[in-house]
Amino acid sequence: MKYEMGQKIGKLLKSKDGWILVFSLAGSLTLLGFAWLKVGEIALLSFNAFLALLVASYLLRVRRIRRQINQINERVGRSEQEIAQLEQAKGQQRQEMIQIRQWMHQIFADLPKIRHEVTEIGRQADEKIKQTKISVLEMAASREVPIFNALLPKVADELTFQELDKLNNDKVICVIGRGRSGTRLITRALRESGVFMGDPLNESEDLIPPDYLYEACKVMGRQIRYKQNFELDFSQLEELSASAVFKEFVRLYLCSLLTSSAPLRGWKLPENNLIFPWLVQLLPNVKYIYWVRDPRDVILGPHVTDNLSNWSVPCERLDNVLRMRAQSWKYQYDIVKQARRPKNFITIKFEDFVLEQEKTLPRLEKYLGFPLKKIESDPSRIARWKTDAAYEHIEFLEPALEELGYEP
Repeated sequence: MKYEMGQKIGKLLKSKDGWILVFSLAGSLTLLGFAWLKVGEIALLSFNAFLALLVASYLLRVRRIRRQINQINERVGRSEQEIAQLEQAKGQQRQEMIQIRQWMHQIFADLPKIRHEVTEIGRQADEKIKQTKISVLEMAASREVPIFNALLPKVADELTFQELDKLNNDKVICVIGRGRSGTRLITRALRESGVFMGDPLNESEDLIPPDYLYEACKVMGRQIRYKQNFELDFSQLEELSASAVFKEFVRLYLCSLLTSSAPLRGWKLPENNLIFPWLVQLLPNVKYIYWVRDPRDVILGPHVTDNLSNWSVPCERLDNVLRMRAQSWKYQYDIVKQARRPKNFITIKFEDFVLEQEKTLPRLEKYLGFPLKKIESDPSRIARWKTDAAYEHIEFLEPALEELGYEP
């Protein structure tokens, strides 16, 4: 115990506060020493000693408080440095976030361009592949390279037939009809009634791209012979079977239908008319809808099939646009008329569908075997030729008008 007290007193004397206490006590003892001289001054000396002790105690407390304040200031200083460092780190993170956002905005801004470039590259590649196929098949159809005609039937014909046979049933519908006959009405009715009409379709409800079928039309067009007075000889079409090249073009065009699992499928393209005889050879069990419109209304507007020479079909060279369109209409009417009728075939007049849809729809529904949605149509499109100043009488259309039941 005594040893511990000695250690504490030693530590106290070593500190500055300890010396202040010693001097204070020494002062007090000195004052008390003089008390024997004057007894009357004892009270004053005691008071002075007490005051010295208070001052010494106050000074000690002040010194401790200052030390604590200094420690607190040091901590505050360190805290401020840490806060400044944190703020600096936050600022750096903020800058990094701003850069990241800028990069992301730039990436999102570039995405449409990148998508467009990728799409364009894909489209160009598809176009090159398609043109290559067309070139090879055209070579096969040409007499200049007879080896193709010898090889293709053995290699491609059987495979093509196997694929096309998937469409050779009465759950598949083919719409035929010369361009500008209003075939998009029946196609829309079929599509909105649950029939898969191919993909993609254009605004006219045509299955596109049509390039392969266009080439098939040219292959078949070369087999037709021109007689005279807008009459053609189609006999060779019945004598010849559809070539392997023709079948391959048709298969390539109908690939979206071949890969579809839809229970009801179909397609529409006005150029179906141009290959109808050979189309029936390939797909005799398909349900065909033949769409007819008054030719005098049809020829009032342009269509890609107006000039038959573009389709390798022999024809009269005509400067009169109406007569050229009328020649095209007559050819497409005659080729369907002379062709062998498939077992599933129905003729629908555009005018009947527009003006008497309540009667025409049930007839179509009975033929197809499922209900059809009613489609809005424009009656003002009927008999426009009567008020169109550009129309002129075309004499070689008269027999067809009479056969179809149109007024002269």
